[in-house]
Amino acid sequence: MEDGTTIRSLAEVLSILGGEISSLAGIAEGLQPVLALACSGPGADPRLSRTIQTCDLLTQKLEAIGGVIIDLCDTLSAGYEVDIGAAIGNIRLSGLAATLSQKQTSPADQREGEVELF
Repeated sequence: MEDGTTIRSLAEVLSILGGEISSLAGIAEGLQPVLALACSGPGADPRLSRTIQTCDLLTQKLEAIGGVIIDLCDTLSAGYEVDIGAAIGNIRLSGLAATLSQKQTSPADQREGEVELF
């Protein structure tokens, strides 16, 4: 595997990608109440209501795409494999790259490149 080759079944890769997209939908959905609060105050920028609608559309699309990708896994014939190594070589989020390649990472690696709230 030192040559960057990481062979996975296509169904497994799609399942992981679908799960990641569904997870992003959950994050986008969590932003909506915060945006609604920002929009409800006095002197709120009217553009915020469009941002809320855009965030809702983003959530719905991510949920739908994630579901379609996961459902596609059930339709694949066994035996289809892909080299995920080359495809994930440029991903900067080490935790995501590890998830896609199914490698184990340390907690420090998983935080690399991700937003830390404090």
